[in-house]
Order: sequence, then C-alpha cells, then structure tokens
Amino acid sequence: MTNAMPIDLNKNNNAPSDEEIQAWVDKLYQYTINQMVNNGVSASQMKTDLVTQGLSQDDAETVVSKVQEMIKQTKKKNGKKDMLYGAL
Repeated sequence: MTNAMPIDLNKNNNAPSDEEIQAWVDKLYQYTINQMVNNGVSASQMKTDLVTQGLSQDDAETVVSKVQEMIKQTKKKNGKKDMLYGAL
C-alpha cells in the first residue's frame, strides 16, 4: 500500500498521553477511510495493510468493520437527500 501510516505510539519509551492516543486513533480511521473510499482499497486489503503496520488482526477487523459501517451510513444518508431533491 502507498501512503502507509506509521504506527508508533511509544516514542522515547514513554507511555503516550490520552490525547496522543486519541490523535493516533483519529489518524488511523482517517487513513483507513481515505484508502477505502478514495483509493478503492478493499476491506481485505485494508485489514492486511493495517496488520502489516502493526495492528492485531482483531483490531484491524474492528477498524475496517467500523469504517465500512460509516461508509454505508453516509451513502444511506446521502441517498435519502438525493431522493428528497429528486422529489422536488
């Protein structure tokens, strides 16, 4: 995969702060959304990519599943808007 997102929460061997963890999680989801929506990466490819970068298989599956649900909900929401505008 291109544009790999480095996973390094443990810089300088210090425990990351809650803010650093949340920022990393946000980046992880943005990266995954970008790869799947804008670059056409499949769910299985995305899981493999995340595992290669250091996530456990379970965590990678969770992230990809949540992103797939977000994409589904966004498409559903946008579809309802399109139907509304079409009815006008």
